[in-house]
Amino acid sequence: MDAIREKVSFVFIMDGFDEIFDKYNENDNNNEKYFYNRFNLNQWNANIIVTCRSKVLNDDDINTTLIGVNKNQSTVTSMMYLWPFTKQQMHDYIDKFATMKSKKKIIVGQQNNMRRH
Repeated sequence: MDAIREKVSFVFIMDGFDEIFDKYNENDNNNEKYFYNRFNLNQWNANIIVTCRSKVLNDDDINTTLIGVNKNQSTVTSMMYLWPFTKQQMHDYIDKFATMKSKKKIIVGQQNNMRRH
């Protein structure tokens, strides 16, 4: 495992942190609240993405758990907010997906016809 950690880089995507936050707080593992330290993520050559719905965690929870206030750390934590698609973006996405799917059917149909001949 150590060889893998040293030679391979990873991206860990931990989706839905807000759904387990209460359980995470109950099992506080020697009072270590900071997510990065608690799971020894410093041992990995990795970028970590943690998703959480907005307004589920308060600012203190975010700072102590996900960002790690008052830590002498070499890690950089960034927060990003994703906004929902507009109705126009939803329609554009569906149109694009439907077009891609219909093109794929045409190509598969042509390949099947070519195999028969």
